[in-house]
This record gives sequence, structure tokens and C-alpha cells, in this order.
Amino acid sequence: MLLVVSALGAAAGCESRAPAVRPSTAARAPAALATPRANAPPVDVQAGVGIGPVQLGASRASLASLGLTWQPSVDPQVEKYGAYTVHIGEGDAVDWVEVALSSRDLPGGLRAYGRPLSMDSTALKPVLAELGNCDPAPSAVRGRVVCDQGRITVIQNPSGGAISLRVSQPEPPASAPAPAR
Repeated sequence: MLLVVSALGAAAGCESRAPAVRPSTAARAPAALATPRANAPPVDVQAGVGIGPVQLGASRASLASLGLTWQPSVDPQVEKYGAYTVHIGEGDAVDWVEVALSSRDLPGGLRAYGRPLSMDSTALKPVLAELGNCDPAPSAVRGRVVCDQGRITVIQNPSGGAISLRVSQPEPPASAPAPAR
């Protein structure tokens, strides 16, 4: 039997060397998942400024120059750039930017006020504690907690699930009506 296999291998032009061992593609993790979170720098969440490279007030052209993958949405004012969801408002500028704590596009996680945020993307209390300065009163919109005078909003479906952070400029306070004369 060995003679037949050797003869067939020689007839087919095969060499007698052992085949090179290739790693299984199933055993390799995608590059983005193989990198430990500790090796990538965290993305900064800056109240009233922006998240990572996406800044409030940025134009569509400056967003396009970031080199992030662009995706439209059903709402023409909402677009996705990589891990970031942005709302384009008046003046064709970013009104708010939002990112999910669980985003795989941010392997280093998120950091706010110089402190890393919880990597448990469904536990609301640790995130609120790490952000600090959050309004304990329920928001007018269920599933939202306002922090840092409205410049950061923590969003979670009222039934639980993934948490997102939204950075925006706080709404100006409603002005008091002018006194009657």
C-alpha cells in the first residue's frame, strides 16, 4: 500500500516533503477582536465637545475627512460614521454624537473625565457613578439620564439592554416671560 501511495505521489509530481502546516482560518479571531482592549487607547467622551474624533459643530466635510465608514439612515439628519451616530442640524453641523458602550469599533473602550467607563455595557449604575454629576430625577424621555448639565445623556432602553452615551450642547434654559407693563 505504501508503495502505491509513493508511486502515485511521484507520478503526480509531488515532492516527498511534509506539507506545510497552515493555521486554520476558523481558529483565528478577526484582527479587531483578537486585540485585547488594554492595547488600544480609550476614546474620550468630552461633555459638550464630542466623542473621540467627532466634535460638535463639525461639518459633513470634516466628518468625511475622518476616514470612518459612512452609513446613511432613514432620517436624513442622522448618519453613522464608524461607531459614531451623529445628528446633523442647522448649518449642516453636528448637533449631537452618540456611541454604544458595547461598540466593537472601540476596542479600548471609552473614557470620561480621565476615568475609564465600565465595560459592562448593560449595567447602568456603574456608568452613572463613573460619570458623576448625573441628574437623579427621571428624564422627560424614558430611558435617558442627563449628566453634566445636559451635555452628556446616558441612554438605555427602559427594559434594559445596551447603553449609549450622547454628547450634545445643553438646551438653553427657557427664558422667563417678560413682565407685563
